[in-house]
Amino acid sequence: MSRDILFDHGNARFSYRISALIVQGGRVLLQCPVGTQDYAFIGGHTAFGETSAETLRREIREELHTDAQIGRLAAVGEVFIDWGRCADGSPRHCHQIGLYFLATVDESQLPAADRFCGYDEAGNERYNLEYIWFPLEEVREKIAAKATESVGAFYSADMGGGVGTSERLLHNGSQIDCSRYLVCSVA
Repeated sequence: MSRDILFDHGNARFSYRISALIVQGGRVLLQCPVGTQDYAFIGGHTAFGETSAETLRREIREELHTDAQIGRLAAVGEVFIDWGRCADGSPRHCHQIGLYFLATVDESQLPAADRFCGYDEAGNERYNLEYIWFPLEEVREKIAAKATESVGAFYSADMGGGVGTSERLLHNGSQIDCSRYLVCSVA
């Protein structure tokens, strides 16, 4: 079995994550752990020796049980968040580098509902997830204030190009220092 590029060092975690920007029919597909509003793009951690496109195809197959067409690199992000707790109860600080690719899926292979459930695994942890098709016009209003990764920041950057930061992001009820949260769209 391949090893993900995800490792802990003391109270810190490094995460190298590849995400799919699945925008179809005026909607974007997001995921969040059940019972939260910690939205993220579909994706996962790259295994050593795996290309970004291979990572996305594998993750989408594992999570959505369908194939995907992977497009161009659309954005690069660097995120600093707290990711759960360490054994001693202190917050686990995460430094995440993310690549965001445009992708399409065959919607006929997905549940017809705008919301459906599944799960993902990261390291030795399993997460029950809800997948949600959000209308693009709602992303800025509903997501930008509660994103765990670059959902809101990417939306701003991709629409206008250049570098974008979100004004206010929340993760697990705590405000993220947005000066340490950056996403650049790729031309």
